[in-house]
Formats: sequence, structure tokens, C-alpha cells
Amino acid sequence: MRLRRLCQKKKSGRKSVDDGIIEDYLEGGEKREILEMSLLRSLAKHGTDRTMYKKVRGDFVTRVTLVKEKMMSREQEVMGHWMTEEKLRKEGNSSKTVTSIINYCKKFPNTLVRLENGLMCVI
Repeated sequence: MRLRRLCQKKKSGRKSVDDGIIEDYLEGGEKREILEMSLLRSLAKHGTDRTMYKKVRGDFVTRVTLVKEKMMSREQEVMGHWMTEEKLRKEGNSSKTVTSIINYCKKFPNTLVRLENGLMCVI
């Protein structure tokens, strides 16, 4: 199975994969490399036998989707406010919530805590 054939639109108009994957293939570069690696991993898992074509294709689409989601989550910008303990209390958070946020921030100092009201805090 070749990536080119997998990402090709057939004469009948049928496609083996969705439009996003076809666009990534046509764009080339790093995106095509990700597709190639996903296909190789799928082939390694299921084998190259023609009878395994549907399983390989399904696994390939799943892998590509997961990789895209991971890349998108890394690129998303987090919006919020920096808050002190005093400001947390003024916002109306319970003392139990404030204490748990403080404990979490002390345990994981490089992370942010998202509150229900969309605010971020680092103590």
C-alpha cells in the first residue's frame, strides 16, 4: 500500500481517506512525513497482506487523527488571568477550592490551574 494511492481520488470520485488527509498529502513537507510515518506504523502493526487493507486504512486514519489532535492541542493558546491567593478569595471561591489550588500549584509549579469561571492562577 502506498501513501500516494491511499490519498488519491478515484475516477468514480470515491476517496479512501477524508479531505483533510488528502490536503496534508498534497501540501507535502512535514505533514506528508507525518502521514508516511503513520502509514508505516499501521503496516507494521497489521502486515502488508492485501486482506488487511481495511484494517491498515482504519488504523492509519485513526493514527493521523490522533497526531493532528495532539499538534492542535499544543498550538492552542490558553487565555486567562493570573491570580494571587487573595484575589482567588475575593472572586468568591470557597476556602476548600483555594486550598486545593494552592496545594496543586505547590506540587506542580510549572502548571496552570483553570477555574470554572475561566480564570487561570499560579500561586
